[in-house]
Amino acid sequence: MIQAFESPKHLLQRVARRVMPATQSTRHGILISLLNIPLPKHECGIFYSALIKQTAMATFANRSPQNVPGRYYVDDQCTDCDLCRELAPNNIRRHDEGGYAYVYRQPTTPEETAACEMGVWGCPTEAVGNDGDQ
Repeated sequence: MIQAFESPKHLLQRVARRVMPATQSTRHGILISLLNIPLPKHECGIFYSALIKQTAMATFANRSPQNVPGRYYVDDQCTDCDLCRELAPNNIRRHDEGGYAYVYRQPTTPEETAACEMGVWGCPTEAVGNDGDQ
């Protein structure tokens, strides 16, 4: 049972432990698997709501200049790990010359928004932000 006071991060970890074997519980594996494993109906809305309320640790003032204007962006802490690009390929690309990711298109569908939020959650350096200009 999901408790109303759980933080989004705690909820993600708890759900991931339930749906994946402990041997595969890397941050990257958890997020990729959650995109492919349906949650019970009563947990989907709560999980998605918790995910959307995530506060980004990226710094909007330090965003890469290639980012298009909008809510989502990648800042200068990106280490080019490829996770956000795997999660949101329709919105995030690699800057080949600079060796970092950037948002080339803001999400336009709920699925793209969810994928970008997974990028915010999954970034190991917290370089993907969701508090950009609206």
